[in-house]
Amino acid sequence: MSKAWGLQPRALLVSLCVAWSCREAARPSPTLMGFRVGSIRDSALTALPCTSIGDDSMVCAAGESVQVHMRGNLVAAITYFPTPGRGASSLGEWRDRLQPWSEARFGAVDSVRFRDSVATAGETRVAMRILNAYWTRFVPEGWQATVTIVEMRNDGEALIGPPMVSVSCVQPWSRGRCPPPIVRR
Repeated sequence: MSKAWGLQPRALLVSLCVAWSCREAARPSPTLMGFRVGSIRDSALTALPCTSIGDDSMVCAAGESVQVHMRGNLVAAITYFPTPGRGASSLGEWRDRLQPWSEARFGAVDSVRFRDSVATAGETRVAMRILNAYWTRFVPEGWQATVTIVEMRNDGEALIGPPMVSVSCVQPWSRGRCPPPIVRR
């Protein structure tokens, strides 16, 4: 009898852990600027001006700073271009403004990477630093998020380009993976 009691709490604990992990896996993707990846096109999206980009894909403008990328009737990605801050560097823009804003929506960032390059136009050389922040732990749930900030320097003067925040399904059209649509009641 003591063996039965010893196994029963363990079995209960395993059952609770499995139930909890299933509950976590069913979590929907976050909203970004009022839209949710994985949702089905609704009347609000139908009213937006859209441009076909081939193969059942289109990009819809939702104001001046938001684009909704559609694949058939599925919202495959949302891109937001926030107004650049007054940061003197891509790292400063990230730490001071976009990291707190993004982590409030997506949780702690998984990784931040920098890439440096030089672009030339005639005799003008522009040094570029690109900061990419990634939230990839949600890929098994069907979505991911990224923040991109481009910093350009020419003759010692820095310019921060418009940041880009994106939430996207992980190839829902080829892998069949994206959170189910949210049913409105």
